[in-house]
Amino acid sequence: MVSLLGFPVLPSGGPQLSTYLVPGTSVKLTVAREVAPILIALARDFDREVEDLIPGQCGGFNPRKIAGSDTWSRHAAGLAIDLNWQKHPMGARDTFTPAQQAAIKKICARYKVVRWGGTYVGRRDDMHFEINAERAAVLAAVKALQTPAKPPKPVVHKPGSRALKQGMTGEDVGFLQRWVGADDDGQFGPATKARVVRYQGIVGVKKTGIADSATWSRILGRTVHV
Repeated sequence: MVSLLGFPVLPSGGPQLSTYLVPGTSVKLTVAREVAPILIALARDFDREVEDLIPGQCGGFNPRKIAGSDTWSRHAAGLAIDLNWQKHPMGARDTFTPAQQAAIKKICARYKVVRWGGTYVGRRDDMHFEINAERAAVLAAVKALQTPAKPPKPVVHKPGSRALKQGMTGEDVGFLQRWVGADDDGQFGPATKARVVRYQGIVGVKKTGIADSATWSRILGRTVHV
């Protein structure tokens, strides 16, 4: 079986292909199942960030060879899509504005394994987007795309490790609130500020409403510098 980049060429179609609705549009594209997460996401981003997809002017799988050659097109393996082909015909240059071109390059960089026909050295093909990496690399990119990002670990601030003022949040804010008699929701609001001012007046430090070094030193019973 003939293959491109490790994916089979499908002259008669096959179960390796499926048709997907591009989110937010009425456009459907038939592509290889294994690369669909990338190509369909790219088409979605194109619609959102470049220009609206035009129904009847977009396509994917096409069992044909590259025009003027005996080489199979990546369309024949379900590895390519054409978007808005009447607005951006093959061979025409700069059918997108500079801002649109920059957006397209940003989208392609986002998915790492995609090449845009508008960057071809020879005959330009502004409508065309194709997978441009070997199968293992493409599948790794798909896996990375579908793996949820791990949420960042929350930063824990120990009491007295920083000055606190209105608008700040954290466990140390809750500690401060418990000490000055405010509701300990971990959010430094106007009520907490009023309680800090009251506390500062009681212990004899400048009433700023900010839990500064002098205030923390009174709370913790030791010299603190924040």
